[in-house]
Amino acid sequence: MAIDSKTVNTKSLSAKAYESLLETLDAQKKAPSRKVQRSEERVRLGLGVTVLCKMNPETTPTHFAVKSRNISSGGIGFFHDAFVAMGTPCEVVLIAPDRKSGLRVYGKVAQCHHVRAFIHEVGIQFDETCDVRLMAERGAA
Repeated sequence: MAIDSKTVNTKSLSAKAYESLLETLDAQKKAPSRKVQRSEERVRLGLGVTVLCKMNPETTPTHFAVKSRNISSGGIGFFHDAFVAMGTPCEVVLIAPDRKSGLRVYGKVAQCHHVRAFIHEVGIQFDETCDVRLMAERGAA
């Protein structure tokens, strides 16, 4: 899957707005009143990793280049400019900065919630666990 004229780019957040969004969501995650049950550790993707997502790959596919929130061996979270229904099948391709290596995984939308303005946080649960360490930011948590 390549970025081409059929790809919708939802990576329009500026670097400053993106970092602010991550900080706000991370602060909410640390709030004592919120219980989070996770089976795998989430980490940020490394700088320069491109995330492409194809929704409904078997029927009427739509391609998106998105900004990620975090990733684990079991799934990925990213920001999107529209709501996506739970259970929507998808294909995610992570492309390393060197453009010579990457990772292709399949999964389904496990959650989607409105964050603010036109920003939704989408969580994809992978069909199978995978090793995402090479794509992770060093020292991220």
